[in-house]
This record gives sequence, C-alpha cells and structure tokens, in this order.
Amino acid sequence: MSGLRWDGLDAMRQEGRAVPADLANAAASRIWETANTTAGRLIAAYPIGPTGNLRAGVGVALERQQVTTRALVRSSAHHALLYEYGTKPRYYKGAYRGVMPRTLIFRRTMRDATEALIQQAIADLRAAGLQVRVA
Repeated sequence: MSGLRWDGLDAMRQEGRAVPADLANAAASRIWETANTTAGRLIAAYPIGPTGNLRAGVGVALERQQVTTRALVRSSAHHALLYEYGTKPRYYKGAYRGVMPRTLIFRRTMRDATEALIQQAIADLRAAGLQVRVA
C-alpha cells in the first residue's frame, strides 16, 4: 500500500493550527481526479471480453473527512485476480486448456498513479510554505 505520511500533523492539530482549507480542498480534488483517470486507464487497458465484466467491474469510491481524503479504485469482476496474476497450466476433463499469463495491469497502473499523486502532494505542500522531507 502506498501513501503519504505526514509526520507532525498531530502536533500541528494540538497547537490549534489547521491544515489550510484551500490546500485540503485542492488535495481532495486532485485525489478524486487521479482516481477517476486511473479507473479510465484500467478500463482502456482491460480487453473487451464476451461479457464485458472485467471492464464493467472497475469503480471508484471516495471517502472524505476533515483532513483525510481517500479514493479507492477497485476491480470487482470475479476473474480480475486471474487476469492480474495469471494461472498455472489448466486441465479440464483431461484436456489442456492453457496458461493465463499474468498481466499486472492493475498493480502497475495503481503504482504509477500513486507515485505521481504523492509527488504532486509534496510539491503542493512545499508551495504552501511547508517543509517536506522525503524518506
């Protein structure tokens, strides 16, 4: 799981300082936009199958609290894991049915989107005059 950890946020809250509303709103908008763009990229990357379930199963959910914003991109198709991670050689009634190669499309797409989002968040925090240390 990837994310941005903000050390010092609790201390900032205890001192009575709040995260600037414009910074929180901009981050929430960027997260929502990135999640929807990522879902679109996944849908485009998935093949058009006979049922369309692989593409139709991609969805986005957004959670927003005072300071925390989280977007969840999911693929709810029953065979999404098989497509993502592949299978061993398959036999049915003695007949060889082949191997499903792993694609890692979901994983790679999510990793790239998360990394880009974190870099943008760091740039936004620095632009707001906050010190950011990348570990």
